[in-house]
Amino acid sequence: IVMMASLRGPRYKPEARASIDLVLVVDRSGSMRGAKLDMVKRTLKLIIEEMAPEDRLGLVQYDTAVDVLLELTAMNTQGKDMAHRAVTRMEAGGCTDLCSGLLQGLSMMKERKTRNEVAGVLLFTDGLANSGITGASAIVQAMKNPTAASKGLFGRISDKLVSSLSSSGEELPCTVNTFGFGADHDAALLRAVAEAGGGMFYFIEEVDIIRQHFADCLGGLLSLVGQNVVLKVEALNDTKINRVITKYKTEEHTIEKVFYVTLGDIQSEEERDILVDVRLPSVASQDAAPVVRFTLEYFNVITNTPATHTADGIVARPENVPNDLKPHHEIDVNRNRNLAGEAMERAADIGKAAEDYERARKVLQDAADTIKASISSRDSYCKSLVTDLLRCKDSLVNRQEFHGHGYQEMHSNAMAHGYQRHTHGMWGGQERYQTNARQGMVAKFMQSEDGHILVDT
Repeated sequence: IVMMASLRGPRYKPEARASIDLVLVVDRSGSMRGAKLDMVKRTLKLIIEEMAPEDRLGLVQYDTAVDVLLELTAMNTQGKDMAHRAVTRMEAGGCTDLCSGLLQGLSMMKERKTRNEVAGVLLFTDGLANSGITGASAIVQAMKNPTAASKGLFGRISDKLVSSLSSSGEELPCTVNTFGFGADHDAALLRAVAEAGGGMFYFIEEVDIIRQHFADCLGGLLSLVGQNVVLKVEALNDTKINRVITKYKTEEHTIEKVFYVTLGDIQSEEERDILVDVRLPSVASQDAAPVVRFTLEYFNVITNTPATHTADGIVARPENVPNDLKPHHEIDVNRNRNLAGEAMERAADIGKAAEDYERARKVLQDAADTIKASISSRDSYCKSLVTDLLRCKDSLVNRQEFHGHGYQEMHSNAMAHGYQRHTHGMWGGQERYQTNARQGMVAKFMQSEDGHILVDT
């Protein structure tokens, strides 16, 4: 049978939110010249204005070289003035050493003498990494083990960065969210970096929605309620666990008996639904009895204390099973969620590797047909999943459409469905993951008047 553990972050109060350390790492390569860089600079100034005096902000720009325009600085009145001036100094330059820019941002986080409760790096690029370390696996390895990268296995990293990042071990000091603009960036690379950093990949197709995506991400970071969330799944008595169905990192601690799921952080109003496929022992009949125990451990960011919650999954096994017994609606919905995300990821990979668009289209169509035949097919969310799958399928008509936006959209959507976190407002299936905090920040950014907040200083 399949069981499900569900958790939901409480709605937070903005006045009680945790303070944040935020480093913005921005591509200033030559291709950013003009409207793109102008909109990014305007968006960064909006972010500055959302910071409270207890928050700290850092700014890194990169092309062939990496420049720290602003060290982590408290966002009081003086700090905000410094941040605005730093943004104003940004200008387009040469190539794209994405890895060194990212590692500089991580280094700033690791070198902190004092730390706010929440920490994040936001990485923005519009192109391919074409200087320094460039491959996805190599960059992820450099995030975790810069010493190995510095020895020439993957490229060159400055001695200063290696020393800074290696001093605290392999654990990253913050989350990393990535933003890819236009058709030329490497979506798979940015997704890999975001997954390694416990963040999300945002695909930005047009200049006009740059600030919308940054606002969505910022609204989530500022509404963080739980960190280091780990779910323990333990089979009781003679029950066996076949598998835990989730995109989150899962470790089988005791074969078929104990699994640990690392959920990272959770933001206000977010949900996490973890499916567990279990095998029950043979019995003639049994009253309701616990078969699986779920233990949730996390750090409560609002109260600044650790917390633990436990719940049992209970199954009744009557001698006579009702003929009209149906699968649980929400379990079926989440099966469809996982199916849609996996189909999008698989179709993107097929299209990229083999350019077999017909085969990739079939993967998406088969997933859509399966959802339409499921017991939860009339659910509005499942209908949206079908619509989004067919929309992805429409981008697989030729190379231009697929590489122009389809590939990036499929990766971004697959990640959103797998981790149940919003990344794009124009896809119906993702509305289930949207929160009031994110929506509120997007509305605030979109309504901001350039003359007051975005004036150059």
